[in-house]
Amino acid sequence: MSANAASRLDAANRLRRAKAAIIGRDRQASLAAIIAGDRAAFSGCRLLFASDHDGIALQEMFSAGPAAIPLANMFCGRGFLAFSDQIEEEMLQERCQVRLLTPVVLDNNFMSDLRSYVTGEDFQRREQFEDTLDFIEERAGRSLDYRFASLENLRQVSDGNIPWPYRELAAALFFTEAPASFRAARGKPAELDKFLPLAEQQWQTWFKSPGPWDKLIRRDVVYCILLRTLIECWTGSTLEVGLSRLVTATLDSFGFFPLKELYFGWKALRGFLSKDNRLSIFSEPKLRHPREGTIKRVRALAWDLFIFRWCETLTTEYKGNTFGVPVVTSFDQGLLEAIQLCPLRAVLIHDDERLVEAIFDDDLEFQQALNDLLPQSTKERIAEQTRYCRNTDVSRHALSSFILQLEKEVGTLVAARERDSSNRSRRNR
Repeated sequence: MSANAASRLDAANRLRRAKAAIIGRDRQASLAAIIAGDRAAFSGCRLLFASDHDGIALQEMFSAGPAAIPLANMFCGRGFLAFSDQIEEEMLQERCQVRLLTPVVLDNNFMSDLRSYVTGEDFQRREQFEDTLDFIEERAGRSLDYRFASLENLRQVSDGNIPWPYRELAAALFFTEAPASFRAARGKPAELDKFLPLAEQQWQTWFKSPGPWDKLIRRDVVYCILLRTLIECWTGSTLEVGLSRLVTATLDSFGFFPLKELYFGWKALRGFLSKDNRLSIFSEPKLRHPREGTIKRVRALAWDLFIFRWCETLTTEYKGNTFGVPVVTSFDQGLLEAIQLCPLRAVLIHDDERLVEAIFDDDLEFQQALNDLLPQSTKERIAEQTRYCRNTDVSRHALSSFILQLEKEVGTLVAARERDSSNRSRRNR
């Protein structure tokens, strides 16, 4: 094994130990006590931890706005605590300063409203939209992350002559760079045009960079897992059978264990069996049963849930004693509820090896489900993949083949349900 591979493996193993210390903690224990329990595991890592007891009370800052403001904090808890080797050393010297920044992640609909606002078009929720802009500017310092919304349009822009994503990006850049002029420019599309060259330059950068395309592949992994999960739900699988089949299918198709994406598969499977655990997004008619339009809805939902993976990556862009606390703005109430019902407890970052691990508040319950419900042979496959830090690159061909197979299965279920409905109608005449 090369020195680089050994270093990455060591960092990944320590990150897993640190995660185990966090999810297995005594809920009343201090962060200092959690870290002291396995101090070596946290060496070289940076940690942002949502505390129920103390810390920087950023959550209250964002919950203090008008109720109509469509913002969702990604974290639970009452305040934030941070740790790193550097922070620990500076605290001993009584000179430590931790800085928390709050990038606001836009979804596609909000990005579209930015463009409509400048061009003077009428659109729903304009008053609520303006209140949200005021809140973002006042509380988050205009720190918009428009890349997530743009990523959803990347394939469309690269495949054809579609002008509106350029204008949407120009509107986001306009608000970020010149907010006072942005408000004054309402109904003056020519003012928006001044930012089009900058938007075009940004799109060209994205086209040429592998990073955005890699993100699209990971979004497609979410799509695959959602399709496979819903097929299990529609065909009446138990939680044990459904989870086992889901994990096996992903290991066979991808060659690695996509833990973050499988978390939502587990949430969906469990929610179908128990209304008490069901996210409202999985109660929609097109998701409860296979029907016309189901595949399109699952594609959209994959984008919504990919936002968790996106925000996880976003936290790694801040270095040293500066940490990012992403906040999402969206008029999609299902997405906002999903964020509120799947809050993060912590994020572990290893900068040198470019590793990150977001930890959900109910991660312990998820880990217990994997341990209790999966067969031993599957658990051994997972352990083998994670122990040696296997390659997590996804074959585009394998992914496309898996998507095609799953969409055909959904199509078969839709056709069968339509036949059954037609037969019942004839019998009832």
